[in-house]
Amino acid sequence: MCNKIRTAMYQLRICMKGLLDTVDAIAGFCVVINGKRHLYKKEFCDLTTQQNYRELRDNLANEMEEVPLEYTKQRSPAWFKLRETVKVTGSVAHDSIGLNTLKAQKDYFDSKLSPPKRNETVTESAKQAMEHGARNEINATATLVGKVMPVYYPDFEFHEEGAYLIRNENGKKIMIISPDGTIRNDKRIVSIEIKCPFSSFVGSTPVFYEVKPRHVVQCLLEAHATQADEHLYISWSKESTTVFRMKPHCDLVNSVIQEVDEVYYSSVPVRPTRISARAKSLKMKIREVIDDVEFLGEFPSITAHSSARKHQSDVQNVYILPEKDEFFVNHAVSDTNELMETAHKATKLMTEAYQSQKPAASEVLVYLLSDMNRLWHPEIGHGLPIAYLYKGYSLSMGTSRRILDLVLNACKDCNIHVPCITFDGQFFKIERL
Repeated sequence: MCNKIRTAMYQLRICMKGLLDTVDAIAGFCVVINGKRHLYKKEFCDLTTQQNYRELRDNLANEMEEVPLEYTKQRSPAWFKLRETVKVTGSVAHDSIGLNTLKAQKDYFDSKLSPPKRNETVTESAKQAMEHGARNEINATATLVGKVMPVYYPDFEFHEEGAYLIRNENGKKIMIISPDGTIRNDKRIVSIEIKCPFSSFVGSTPVFYEVKPRHVVQCLLEAHATQADEHLYISWSKESTTVFRMKPHCDLVNSVIQEVDEVYYSSVPVRPTRISARAKSLKMKIREVIDDVEFLGEFPSITAHSSARKHQSDVQNVYILPEKDEFFVNHAVSDTNELMETAHKATKLMTEAYQSQKPAASEVLVYLLSDMNRLWHPEIGHGLPIAYLYKGYSLSMGTSRRILDLVLNACKDCNIHVPCITFDGQFFKIERL
């Protein structure tokens, strides 16, 4: 049994690797059509020369009297200080209003408002997950600018973002939102949220294959804060990256803002004792948002690196402009014959993937051809197997009749007369070795 499982896992890995390679090849052909083959990268992406990548400069505080919030470099001292001026940020909004559990909401409320202020304890696994996310966010960004954008957003540029302020109806600041970036052109803005899953659980998948409910509020707040036309939810692993497209949801965001305002910024904040009616309604709306999400695809991941800059950045620009790529290598596919070959390979791999997902047969159905006088000779078997099939969890009556018709027609073609049909007992159980 162990060897069988190992073999199946090996075959699945080969199939998945082949599918990612075909996605990569087809995407490479798409960028040729889009005229952006110089943006498409294979395994590595040099962000110093990547023409659709814009990074915030580090020394803005030394050159500007007051740095706008959206240009405040994330994880800088100024950014951390800014986050301390509000009780709720985008990354914790889900827990803060009871969309997770009441206990999680109480714990967060106590950490912000209940005296004395409690020290937040971070588990070792949570610490490892945060370090993993911070370390690999740049690789997810490289995959976005080097794989996804040349296909789906060829005329956009990625912009590193700082922080955005959300105020209540009275103009009081209540939340700080920090998206992982935006992609922009002259007409549209798309906000970005990147997740790099880290789990020690053996059965967990390396990437997300649906938008997690706990991330929906954060994503929609980022789209609202940046006034984005849509939002991209990206899940990265070393092998592959999944991308989802979400629509803004103003009603849900307004409800979240109102709930945060009432719980944390009322004249006398009261520790919650039950999940509010608004929070219960928000949970239902979150599920509706997830059902409306569009899956763009799963792409091979690439690794980011930055080469030494040869030129000083323009002090008049808050972003560092990319340098010229002097070692451009074309990774895009432009041969139509190669594209057709890739398409045939993809069809074969999709069939293989479908077959691997089918449940293993547990029973066998055998069709026997026997003499009318079944006991005419006690030492000779009375039945000869002429057909068989493996059965899974279900076999409909219509399918059974069609199979029986095929067997009877085959007998008729061989001049074998079948005057009657009998069904003898239950399906035969297959012994699993």
